[in-house]
Amino acid sequence: MNIQIQCSWMYNRKVGNDFNPEWLYGVNQFLDYARSQPEYIGNGVLRCPCRKCENMQYASSAQVQVHLFKYGFVADYWYWVSHGEVEPTTQPNINVGPSGSDQYIHDEEDNRYEDIVYDAMRGGAFNCNIGDIVYANSPPNEEAQEFYKVLDSAQRPVFEGCNNQSELSLALQLMSLKSDYNMAQSAFDRNCSIIKSLLPQENLVPNNLY
Repeated sequence: MNIQIQCSWMYNRKVGNDFNPEWLYGVNQFLDYARSQPEYIGNGVLRCPCRKCENMQYASSAQVQVHLFKYGFVADYWYWVSHGEVEPTTQPNINVGPSGSDQYIHDEEDNRYEDIVYDAMRGGAFNCNIGDIVYANSPPNEEAQEFYKVLDSAQRPVFEGCNNQSELSLALQLMSLKSDYNMAQSAFDRNCSIIKSLLPQENLVPNNLY
């Protein structure tokens, strides 16, 4: 099978606004493979193949998993040569990068609101952890679904073409504004309504406090 077809899941992290179950399953398989290699068994760390680290940094298996959720795989990593796989002598002509579905707000830099979500998960806010990977033939449990939902909101732009504000970042800033100025709920809701009316019709500005 053509390697690009066989590993196409690596660059299809999302389906619409949800994590792709095939991608989640593939990440689990990748980590199982990487953890079976002598380098990990001997040292307890892996090279991180995310777009930020590009196999240049070592990290624990859990941290590699977090980075893959946040950044996706480095481009064109069809053969896992940094994780023990032997690359064929004759290589196919590969010139395919990540798919368009793998693009997010602040694509080339950290999204601090995503970090907030991961920190909340580690603190027990979702009653699950990053190891609760969803398999392709098994739906996520209720806690994992809530985690994915909040993480999606940290990656989803307020409206199409907006590259500096996500649904979650806007919601947190609006809540901070309400708290800082002791804003009445009616005033908060009115402000949301005004902001919503100024943006393109398909936007994710909340209608009210709840």
